[in-house]
Amino acid sequence: MPKPCGAAAKESAGRYASAVGFGLLVWLLGNRVIPRVGAPQTVWMIRMTCTVIAAAVILVSRQPIKLPRNTRAISLGMGLGDTTGVRV
Repeated sequence: MPKPCGAAAKESAGRYASAVGFGLLVWLLGNRVIPRVGAPQTVWMIRMTCTVIAAAVILVSRQPIKLPRNTRAISLGMGLGDTTGVRV
């Protein structure tokens, strides 16, 4: 298999780092967090943590927060469905 170079190597490193981070998260949740806190509370802790991290990244990078007009309804509908647990 050829070795990636330049931008492809950076993308590969990011993918591996993401996989390791996700594996660590799953291990922590399964062995440490859920037995002590409970499953529903863990889900909300993850949601709150992801929201805070995403907001911090957006604010630090000074990216516009406003969604484009053609994606607002889809994004809000997905968020509402995910949060409420509605199945279609």
